[in-house]
Amino acid sequence: MMIVAGTTPVETASRYLTGVAAEGAAAEERADVLTSADLRTALDLEAQKQLSACGEASSCMAEIAAALDAEVVVSGSLLSVGNGFTLQMAAYDVKRASSAGRRTLRGPTLDALAAELEQTTRAFVAPLTAGAAPGRKVRVLVLDVDTTGAAPALASPRPSPAPSPAASPAASPAASPAASPAASPAASPAASPAASPAASPAASPAASPAASPAASPAASPAA
Repeated sequence: MMIVAGTTPVETASRYLTGVAAEGAAAEERADVLTSADLRTALDLEAQKQLSACGEASSCMAEIAAALDAEVVVSGSLLSVGNGFTLQMAAYDVKRASSAGRRTLRGPTLDALAAELEQTTRAFVAPLTAGAAPGRKVRVLVLDVDTTGAAPALASPRPSPAPSPAASPAASPAASPAASPAASPAASPAASPAASPAASPAASPAASPAASPAASPAASPAA
């Protein structure tokens, strides 16, 4: 995720995740997707404040959806938990005035969450648009993902990805070449040639000529 100039990390994270969620909903051909950013161009300041404070309140979302003729409302909130992030997503079925699904995503980075977020949003929208008549589209409103709960972590980037690549290459090549070549050539050539030529030529020629000529001529003329 890249920080957009003129925005805070919290705002950038909200735009990033909201955009991914909208892309997931728009993957369904029968979905007509609107986002909070689309609404800001048509709403006055007071209406924008009410939209931002809506959260997951069903009555609030129902009012906004009714005004926009939306049948599905998707919302989410980001939290910082431990060394990672937790993203809570929810879908609201306006016609039935009930929840259409909830899912909690977890990941070490926002990019890791985004990979699952797009599929999750599409899974929310798919069954709600499946029964639409041919040629008719179901309007889906994707609210801004609330990232204020992860503000401290977003303002201070986590250095966790760095230790992984540094630890792996340093340990592997250092231990392997030092142990293998030093032990192999020192033991093999020193033991084999030293033992073989010293024992073989010294014992064989010295014993054979000394015993054969000395014993044969000395015994023959005397007899």
